[in-house]
Amino acid sequence: MARVLSETVNLDIDHLHEAARVELGKWLADQQPYLSFIKKGKSGTDVSGYFRDALGCTEYTDAKHNTNQAKVAVEAYCAYKEWVGDDKKEVKRRFVELCATQLQAGQPVNLTTLSAMIDHQDPEAFSQFVRDNQYSVGEVFNPHKTTFMTWKRITKTFGSVKVSFDVQDVTDGKIDYDPDLQCLVIKSPPQTLINEILENKSTNNDGVA
Repeated sequence: MARVLSETVNLDIDHLHEAARVELGKWLADQQPYLSFIKKGKSGTDVSGYFRDALGCTEYTDAKHNTNQAKVAVEAYCAYKEWVGDDKKEVKRRFVELCATQLQAGQPVNLTTLSAMIDHQDPEAFSQFVRDNQYSVGEVFNPHKTTFMTWKRITKTFGSVKVSFDVQDVTDGKIDYDPDLQCLVIKSPPQTLINEILENKSTNNDGVA
């Protein structure tokens, strides 16, 4: 009796470094993020490239959504650890620093790396906190500048007025809010700014257009 040989394909799961997970419910409902990556092991090498290329998903996560969810998770983790004041500010500073560094390098933020920066004493605690509480943060995500910069710089526009200053300026007391007058207080402004305000104030008072 002749034997028939057939070709077989085996999947070596032990050497599978990363997998892609598609949540069909979110995909059908057009909700973000519906595609995420799951890493295996503690290797610091970003091996998600071949998965992204194979799936044809260059924009595989919503940068704004992931960055915002990461911020929410950091806030919650600080509350969980009872970090307040300078401790909380330092954690936020590290978050912004990592996002800014990765954005400038054209690289995504790795949740494992972020976790180690958030909690030096327990490097894996934050990433586990994110998973346990089901925050929609991918294992890797592109940082969204406008979203993460709100922890570094305050920028607001109301009417024809636009103000922009670092959060550190508020911490240092350079910028304050007077609840009685309902106005912003800028301490030690440059003389040139004072002169321009006084000049235009005088012009308006004189009725000159």
